[in-house]
Amino acid sequence: MSKAVNTKIWFISVSTIFLTRGFIFATWISRGPEVKDLLRLNNAQMGFYTALTAIGGLILIMYSGLITARFGSRRVSVVSFSIIGISFLILGISIQTHQVFFASIFLFFFGAPIAMIDFTGNLEANALNQQSEKSRMQSIHSAYSVGMLLGSGLSSLLIGIGTSLSVHFIFTALIMGSSAVFASSQIPDHGHHVSVETKEEIALAKHMRKAVWTERRSLLVTLVGFAFILSEMAAGTWAPIALTDAGFSDSAGAFAITALWIAILIGRLGGDWMIDKFGRVRAVQISLFVTIAGVTIFTASDLIHIPFIGLFLWGLGMSNGFPMMISAMGDDLKWATPRVNMIISMVYLSSLTAGPALGAVGQVVGLYAAFGVPLIFLVVATFFTKSATPLKAN
Repeated sequence: MSKAVNTKIWFISVSTIFLTRGFIFATWISRGPEVKDLLRLNNAQMGFYTALTAIGGLILIMYSGLITARFGSRRVSVVSFSIIGISFLILGISIQTHQVFFASIFLFFFGAPIAMIDFTGNLEANALNQQSEKSRMQSIHSAYSVGMLLGSGLSSLLIGIGTSLSVHFIFTALIMGSSAVFASSQIPDHGHHVSVETKEEIALAKHMRKAVWTERRSLLVTLVGFAFILSEMAAGTWAPIALTDAGFSDSAGAFAITALWIAILIGRLGGDWMIDKFGRVRAVQISLFVTIAGVTIFTASDLIHIPFIGLFLWGLGMSNGFPMMISAMGDDLKWATPRVNMIISMVYLSSLTAGPALGAVGQVVGLYAAFGVPLIFLVVATFFTKSATPLKAN
């Protein structure tokens, strides 16, 4: 049975985890064009380089459910953010000094704990959401949007005044890293996770982790979630580079991320209302259609010349998509850990896909045309939105 907890502290600590993770990640992607130049990479090489975060995350996410169940979200989050801070600091120095080897190593070690935080944060958010009278999942995810917005906005400012990448990364690592470690230490020991201390419990947890991959509903929910997150990764990683390749300044590229996350924040602030008003399935359908419109407009920038409007609609549409699919996977708390683990695993597979695939396609036909890849997945996802129908606990 779960222990009585202070839900206010729980909400603040989890929201802070989302905010700091968003800020750090925004700092990374906002400096993408500069990273590409400092390491002297072409589009295809940049695609494979950025995939290192996903490779590290994908390796560790396979065991995140068992690790979190064994040690608890608090300890896992504290250790993960400590590693993130150290890795991000050294990563900045390595990129600034053109050390491709070390920049690759520490990008890998930056990505691996990010995956753990992604999993534990969403697991905590889902548990808190289940215990609250009103939906809080969109509110918690909006904290990530705030972090992305603040991080990208500051990046645009610092790039504009000529602050070096290494200085930017060092201070981000120290300030955001220490804040995240403290917030993680405040996660209450509410005991919602499944204990896996005995051999029988370990065996059961492994069985559940494998069983979810044969569930039709879970596979379809994951497919829709994959489409949303692939779209997010494509926008966050490649939109600034596409704009700078088209003649926009590095500062404008960073501002593109700011515009994207303003749209996502607006969408998430109204997300709970939209779900209550239309229901989860209809809300997913609306989100998909708006995202498709945004990607189409951005991709057609050479013809209609309104990339920022397209990017805004792109962000507005996908803002609530993935959080809703997390909620769908967490409807039954008994199966929440393996199901959330499943969809988070696909997040890192999509990250792995977005980097090399879009980079390679972009190198051949141009990045704007490469955005047709996530567009196809979004269109396919429209046929499977009913998989998000709320599921009653067994």
